[in-house]
Amino acid sequence: MKTTYFIGLDAHKDSIAIAHALGGSRAQAVYHGTCGGSITAIEAALRKLAKKLGVAFRDLKVCYEAGPTGFVIARRLVRLGLDCVVMAPTKTTRKPNEKVKTDKRDAIKIAREFRNGDIVEVRVPPSADQAIRDVARARTDASDDLTRAKQRLKSFLLCNGHRYSGSATWSGPHMNYLRGLSLADPAQQVVLEEYLLAIEHCRLRLDRLVQKMIELLAAWEWKPVIDALMAFKGFKEVAAMTIVAELGDLRRFTNPRSLMSFLGLVPGEHSSGTKRHQGAITKCGN
Repeated sequence: MKTTYFIGLDAHKDSIAIAHALGGSRAQAVYHGTCGGSITAIEAALRKLAKKLGVAFRDLKVCYEAGPTGFVIARRLVRLGLDCVVMAPTKTTRKPNEKVKTDKRDAIKIAREFRNGDIVEVRVPPSADQAIRDVARARTDASDDLTRAKQRLKSFLLCNGHRYSGSATWSGPHMNYLRGLSLADPAQQVVLEEYLLAIEHCRLRLDRLVQKMIELLAAWEWKPVIDALMAFKGFKEVAAMTIVAELGDLRRFTNPRSLMSFLGLVPGEHSSGTKRHQGAITKCGN
């Protein structure tokens, strides 16, 4: 029978701890060591480990926790022919009184739970989907920055006794009002001008990202889904693309209940005996 080893990686920016567990047995997972955080260092370390264990490189099954390192490691190892999965760190079992946490212990725990089938896998999105998702998230960041810049300017003017009496804020008349303001102190006038420049910069940045999203939509494989979502009231390109980019392939959800569970849009529950109590939505999802 072919021997399979389950490899657990505790990935960080500059170092990765490695442990292995023999498949088909109840033996304890064994700590191997650490390597650098680069892709080449990981590949070299896994090839060295396979040689040490006396198995083929492709007989290794690798798992690591989702985190700031993204999916670059998984994509590279899959291209090399390895079976690599990414696990959800929030779904791992943790002992209530576990006070010691080290990279070595984490790597051993990942390898053991991976072998035992106790992990929850995270979907690794295709490169094209992730690129559009990154653009969508950058647009969201730009929108948040624009909101903050506007709030700073409004707070600054209110503190100095200036209130806009018009009905539509940030419209053409409102912006003309702001540009025409003259503050008593020259230093405060500089602050006003800088806040206006910040708002204009954020607005141009937001427009560029929105335009980029619309350009990317033409060649995206999920364009038919985007068009279908836009048939609903309140959906345009940006909202539809953001939702689809975050959810990915909807066919991976077998029913609406599993989709709502993924999103955390299901009620919390604390029931015992004949009493049943449901509370607010869990928000335990993306």
